[in-house]
Amino acid sequence: EVYVSDKEGDDQDGDGTEQKPFKTSLRALTFAGKEPFPIIYVDSQKGGERWAVISKTQMKNAEDSERREKNLEEARKITIENDSSLPEPKTVKIYQLEPLRGERV
Repeated sequence: EVYVSDKEGDDQDGDGTEQKPFKTSLRALTFAGKEPFPIIYVDSQKGGERWAVISKTQMKNAEDSERREKNLEEARKITIENDSSLPEPKTVKIYQLEPLRGERV
């Protein structure tokens, strides 16, 4: 079981317990790791109840956010470098390209 509270939660210091809930469901999913994810409880909208099970829509949005976050991390690891075996490219405006056909720009 993992607890998430928009009001009282903290993604930095929270540990997902009822006393120290996370602030976002994305943090709860990254804390849980891989599927199958544990039951996530969020602030209840009903009076008298403190916690309610996360809705399917909220869970799907959190999973999508987690997937996007992982993709961004992978993209940050990729670096693009110029091929040193080719001649150095020239920076020119589009209207200046005609005489440079066949050259690297």
